[in-house]
Amino acid sequence: MTDKSQHPVFDLPKQTNYEDSFRMAVETLNTQDGPTQAERSGATFIHEGHGAYELRYFNRPVRVALPEATPVYIDSGEAIGLWEAIVILHYLTQTGPVQPAERVIAFQEIPDGKFYEGPFKNRTKWGLLRAFGENPKRLLDIKDTLGAEVMNQGDAGLKVLALPKVPIYLVVWGGDEEFPAEANVLFQNDVMSYLSIEDAVVTASLAVIHAGKAASASA
Repeated sequence: MTDKSQHPVFDLPKQTNYEDSFRMAVETLNTQDGPTQAERSGATFIHEGHGAYELRYFNRPVRVALPEATPVYIDSGEAIGLWEAIVILHYLTQTGPVQPAERVIAFQEIPDGKFYEGPFKNRTKWGLLRAFGENPKRLLDIKDTLGAEVMNQGDAGLKVLALPKVPIYLVVWGGDEEFPAEANVLFQNDVMSYLSIEDAVVTASLAVIHAGKAASASA
């Protein structure tokens, strides 16, 4: 297994780093044109007060009201944890060129993906195997919870919309006497239009976390 200490991006940042990242993302979002950013990200911009974004995050409705911009689940009023909130705000603040969505790709095909391949597997593949390796069909049991589409890949595969334009593909193959169980997490080729490489890794790991929690809840 890859030594995560060799890849500082996977060491949990200190709380102050989280807070600094969140603060900078809030500042950026407050300087941007709301309707333009909403259209780009597949969100809805609400023209009331200072404005607000509404979007779906792992099949739950989220509201990001300006100027504070703390993402909140609409259905419960619960504020989203800082780590996930930063990913949502980074997603809403992206402004670069949008690549056409044409195919599903492996993480290694993303620019700089090979550099992060070891820690990426530590945060995604092994979690999928722990949750679904012994019984891949359990992955299909949570499709409604995650609002996911079944994929014709592996012994079980799901297309999970982490964010409106960021699908994450979870694939599991069951093991047998000859071969061990296998798993993979895939992306759409335009993922870098909406997330940095670091945020793509975090979002993929969050997809595995949400899938694992959904499976545990339905057991």
